[in-house]
Amino acid sequence: MVQFFTITLCVSIIGLMMLLVLKQVELSTGHVLFSGARPRVNRFFKTCLVIVERVIPGLAKEGLMHVLWRLREAVKVVLARMVLKVETVLQEWLRFLKEKFNPRHARGEASAFLKEVGEYKKQLEEVEPEEDRTLY
Repeated sequence: MVQFFTITLCVSIIGLMMLLVLKQVELSTGHVLFSGARPRVNRFFKTCLVIVERVIPGLAKEGLMHVLWRLREAVKVVLARMVLKVETVLQEWLRFLKEKFNPRHARGEASAFLKEVGEYKKQLEEVEPEEDRTLY
């Protein structure tokens, strides 16, 4: 990295020195060097300046807007997926709590004792009329 900056500095210094030497030659001789090529060079550098000042920033702004739009869409998708995940977890918790506090009764065979108690209850209900059950 240091080598790159050192080389760049040296090239810049050499270029500036050459420009000063050329200008000194022009001033001492009174003759303009490269006078025929200067208008074309001027147009070239003016076009480069327009590209650097207007075109590249415009493209960068468009690119930035596109990147921001893509980022916004990605955030929307991530948030939607997070909401779905939270919803799924909450549904699982709800299912767990329902099973824990409302256990399902097994529909298996009742024991002989429970059968006898059930039959006795039925007999009591058939024997006693509705009026005799009141307590007063």
